[in-house]
Amino acid sequence: MPPQGNSGYSQGSQEIRSDNGNDCDANHPTTTPNDLDELKKDVLNGNVISEAKEVPNGKAGAEGPKADAPAEAAKGPSDEEREATLHKTGLIASLATIGCFFYGKFVVGDSLPTDDRQDDWLLMYSPVPTLVASLLFVYSVTCLGPRLMRGRTPFTTELKGLMMFYNAFQVGFSAWITYQFAAGGWLSGYSWRCQLCDYSNNPQALVMLSGCYWYYFSKFVDFLDTIFFVLHKKYEHISLLHVIHHSVMPVSMYFGVRFIPGGHATLLAFLNSFVHVVMYFYYLVSAMGPQFRKFLWWKKYLTKMQLVQFATVMIHSGQLAFSDCPVPNAVIRWVGGMAAMFFGLFSDFYIKAYLKRRSQSAKKSQKKHISFDLKDIIPCHNDVIKATGEESTLPVSPKGRHMMQDLRKRNPIDSIVGGVEWRVQAGL
Repeated sequence: MPPQGNSGYSQGSQEIRSDNGNDCDANHPTTTPNDLDELKKDVLNGNVISEAKEVPNGKAGAEGPKADAPAEAAKGPSDEEREATLHKTGLIASLATIGCFFYGKFVVGDSLPTDDRQDDWLLMYSPVPTLVASLLFVYSVTCLGPRLMRGRTPFTTELKGLMMFYNAFQVGFSAWITYQFAAGGWLSGYSWRCQLCDYSNNPQALVMLSGCYWYYFSKFVDFLDTIFFVLHKKYEHISLLHVIHHSVMPVSMYFGVRFIPGGHATLLAFLNSFVHVVMYFYYLVSAMGPQFRKFLWWKKYLTKMQLVQFATVMIHSGQLAFSDCPVPNAVIRWVGGMAAMFFGLFSDFYIKAYLKRRSQSAKKSQKKHISFDLKDIIPCHNDVIKATGEESTLPVSPKGRHMMQDLRKRNPIDSIVGGVEWRVQAGL
C-alpha cells in the first residue's frame, strides 16, 4: 500500500489514490515508492503532467479501452462486409455503364452518321459487344473474382514479373497513342477553340482515326489493372471511382470512334493518354522494389494531374456554348459531362486520400504533454474526470477543475477523430 496522505501516482492506467485513501480502481496495482518519487519531481518542478495516449482504432467505448481491445480493433471489415461493399460498387458502375450506352446509342447515334472508314474493323459493327464486355468486367471484379479468391493467399510474388511487364507495356502503348493524337492534330494544326472532325482519307486524318481506335482498344487492356487488384486481394483499391472509370470508358469511346473520331471531342483522349504514360511509369518504378521508391516523391501530383486534365476538358468543351462552332451539341454535352463526372469522383478521392489524411496526421502530431502550474491544483476534494469513458479520481481545487474543463473544451476528448485519450497521471 502507498504511504497515506497526499495523492498516489502511477503510470498509464494504474491506480491513482487520493487523500482519503480510496482506490480509484480496486483491480489496478497499488502505487510504488518509485511512483511517489516521480510525483515529487513533478511537484518540485511546479507542474502536473497530463499524458496523451493512443486509443486503438481511434475510438474508446463507453467503458474505456479494454486490455484485449487492440487486436479486435485492428481487424478490418469481414469478408461479408467487404463483398457487400463491392456488390454495391458493381451495381452502381453497371447502371452508369448502361446509362452511357443508351446516351451514345439514342442521342449521339441519332444525331451523327457512322464513319464508314472503319466498317470492317474489330468490334466496330455494333456497340453491344463492348457493353457486354464492360458489364462482364464489372461482375468479375466485384462479385466473381473476390468470391473465387476467398480463402486463398494473394498472388503477390507470382505476379511481380508479369506486372512489371504489363506496366512497361502500358507506358509504351500509351506513349504511342499520345504521339498519334499529337501528330494527328493536337500538336500539328488543330484549333483549340473550334475543331471539326475530318472524315476524309487525308493522311493526318487517318493518323487521328488510328489514335482514336487504339485508345478505345486500350480501355480493354486497362481492365487488367482491376484484375490484378483482385488477384492481390487489394479490394480497398477497387473503389467506385476506379470501377466506373474502367467500365464506362470503353462504351464511351466506342461511340466516339464510330461517330466522331477526331476534332474537338478528342482532347480528353489525348490528355488521358499522356497521363497514362506518367501513371504507368510510376507503377513500373514502384514495382521494382522499395529501394526505388525514394524516387517517387512526385506520387502526390498524379491525382492533381488527373484533376487538371478533367478541368481542362470541361473548360475546353464549355467554351463552345459561347461560340458558333458547329460541333454537335450532343457531343459537347457528352464529353463535358464525362469530364465533370470524373472530376467530381477524383476530387472526392483526393479529399479523402490526401486532405483528410493530412488533417489526421496534424492532430496526431499535437503535443503529448500539457503542464499546469502547481499553485492552481491545490488539494481540496475529489473530482471525478471522465476521459473517453475511463474514470480517474483527482484532488483538485475549483480553479484547477475549471482549468481541466477548459482543456477538455479546447481538446474535446469525446470527439477526437485520431483517438487521443487524455489521462491525468499526477495530482497533489
